[in-house]
Amino acid sequence: MNKMIVRNEPNLPGAAPGRATGWVARFPILLAVAVIGFAVLFAICIRVTEPLAISPWESAIAMDAMRMLAGVPVYSPSHATHLYGPLLTAALAGIFSVTGLNLLAARVVFCVIGLALPAALAYACAPRRNGPQFLAILGMGLAIEWRTNFIGLTAQPDAPAALLGMLALICWVKARSWPMTAASLLLFIGALLFKQTAVAMAVIPAVYVLLFERPVFSRRMLRALLPLAACALTLAAIYVLEPDMFHAMVTVPASLNIRLKRAFPEALRFFATFPVIFLIISSLLSGPALRGAERWSVAAMAALFPACFLAMLKSGGTYNSMMPAYLAMIALGGMRLEYFSDQCSTTTARAFVASCIIAIALLASFFFQFEQSAIILLSHCGDDKYSDAVEVARSLDSRVICPQDPTIPFRANGTFGRSLFFELDTHPERGEWPPELPDGLASEMRSAKFVMEADSYISAPQFDAALVSLGYHPMTVAQLEGSAYRLWSK
Repeated sequence: MNKMIVRNEPNLPGAAPGRATGWVARFPILLAVAVIGFAVLFAICIRVTEPLAISPWESAIAMDAMRMLAGVPVYSPSHATHLYGPLLTAALAGIFSVTGLNLLAARVVFCVIGLALPAALAYACAPRRNGPQFLAILGMGLAIEWRTNFIGLTAQPDAPAALLGMLALICWVKARSWPMTAASLLLFIGALLFKQTAVAMAVIPAVYVLLFERPVFSRRMLRALLPLAACALTLAAIYVLEPDMFHAMVTVPASLNIRLKRAFPEALRFFATFPVIFLIISSLLSGPALRGAERWSVAAMAALFPACFLAMLKSGGTYNSMMPAYLAMIALGGMRLEYFSDQCSTTTARAFVASCIIAIALLASFFFQFEQSAIILLSHCGDDKYSDAVEVARSLDSRVICPQDPTIPFRANGTFGRSLFFELDTHPERGEWPPELPDGLASEMRSAKFVMEADSYISAPQFDAALVSLGYHPMTVAQLEGSAYRLWSK
């Protein structure tokens, strides 16, 4: 395996050695970096101070962790669980064993992981003596939160899976012994067990050999296939030893539709709203030959972009699925953008123009839909009367359920209820959410006396229809007036 080569050019984009650029020419880029830094800091402050669940899935995932701590089976036909890997549940259970059911504490820990992800990427790809490149990759890596629904700032598995996959790749590149190779394989498996789509990262070594080494069919290719083989063996073991876990991890996600009709408009949207990609392409066409980390970044893009794009197109998929692909593109962009600016920087005026182009491309790429992203950032499940809802549920003993936020009956009475959204995810019909509630959840609602409704930005008309058809009617509760919570009884 070729050793990763790093470059030592200390160039700042728009500031090649010996060229009259100065601070005036650099100002647009510095201003763009400042804007990006403020926006990222703003997002972090919002997420690490929000005590409520960011989404219904976040609260339901937390309840799976509490099941693990209580010794209740997490993967069982008696209830639906999340469609991610088991390490997510184990990680949250570890946090809750110290803090109790505390979503804010879990989110803070996962935010630290989300911040470590671009830092590790910059450390791996930027030359050690090239501070501007390090800061460029770090800044863009943090800014992708504005393109991926801030998934790295929630208690979900995307950031941990990407970080483990990146560390696995770094170990793989640097491996000169079997212990290092074994460590790399374990990290690839760990990434898979956080989020299944991380298996695409295990394909990168084989893609690298295919693109940059000859002959393709050689011992190097056989070795490069080891990460993929390790992941396949892991899934085979889960299929044999834990079939319910395999069903949640593989069978159900595989049954969801891939909405190919969205492929062209989403691809067009990507190129129209991520202009940095054109600067990268320009540098590839006119810059020097790829070397070291640049080659690995190209291999990562070739492996991750198709996989992430298809995951985004799946039913229920969204832009967070693109996080690994964005990281690969950012790594390459941070290393190659200097070539684009070098070509335009023979004078201070031309350097200023190049700096403006790069700054506009950066801002447009990460904030093309600032208003929509800000709405997502400020959204959460429920409202500040969450504690009142828990108190009301406690007064009703164990006869109350809350499928939209199962943490409420758990905090109130210690009961484990089904999650509406997990049940809909786990029982698709023709690859989409079923038109009616799955039998298990419908049966739970029939046997309950009270249902606490918790509004969020995710609509589920199946649930609303079931409340009426099962004979529930709304109750007036003074504590919950004007809140996102309503109590229904029958």
